[in-house]
Amino acid sequence: DHPSTLTSVNNLALLLKASGKLADAEPFLQRLLKAGEDEIAKPQHDTLIFLSNFASLQRCMGRNEEAERLHRRVLVGRLTLSGPDHPHTLVACSNLAVALKVMDKGDEARTLLLRALEGKEKVFGATHPNSFV
Repeated sequence: DHPSTLTSVNNLALLLKASGKLADAEPFLQRLLKAGEDEIAKPQHDTLIFLSNFASLQRCMGRNEEAERLHRRVLVGRLTLSGPDHPHTLVACSNLAVALKVMDKGDEARTLLLRALEGKEKVFGATHPNSFV
């Protein structure tokens, strides 16, 4: 699939998810993951976006363990690709924290949210809107 096609598939999946049509969104996000399977071992920006979106969908569908596993993969990929203080890595920290909170893993969630907050304040400054977790 061409990258533009994959972006369109991603956008459609996000629209379906936002409309509450979770089961309809799932095959489109699975298609994105299948298209990026070779890249998951060597993370690429778009593949990590697709993986993060799929993880979020899994959480919305109540598949919390799968969501946690996928969010952890995204965080590892972001750390590898961009480093610990990149804004995308910090968002990945926050997303994993949300997944952990749902699963009553509050201590680890708190640690990740604090890491994200400290990183955002370092990158953007304490008063910048992006620093609010």
